[in-house]
Amino acid sequence: ADAARVAVAVGRVALGVDAGGDAFHFSAARSTTRDLIDARHAHELRPRPFVQLNLDHAIMGVGGDDSWTACVHAPFLVRAPSEARPGAFRFRFSVRDAEGEDLLSL
Repeated sequence: ADAARVAVAVGRVALGVDAGGDAFHFSAARSTTRDLIDARHAHELRPRPFVQLNLDHAIMGVGGDDSWTACVHAPFLVRAPSEARPGAFRFRFSVRDAEGEDLLSL
């Protein structure tokens, strides 16, 4: 999903992530990556008592225009910052309880 911010709540605690206006990709699940790898069928997945939140600055395309080439078109390539293209990937995190109290500053 493309988002500039996201919040995930479990019980009485919420985690917020803000990319300062830049879009990023995320996924949230009640199963871990290992659970997904190990399960052969969806019914084998059991909900965990937590949410796994995965953050990606960007996701690059996975293939070309047809089945026999695997090139990603230049506009869809994800390149890391360099001297020629300075920049940084930044996220800001917050953790709050159900009343809105910032738990990171305690």
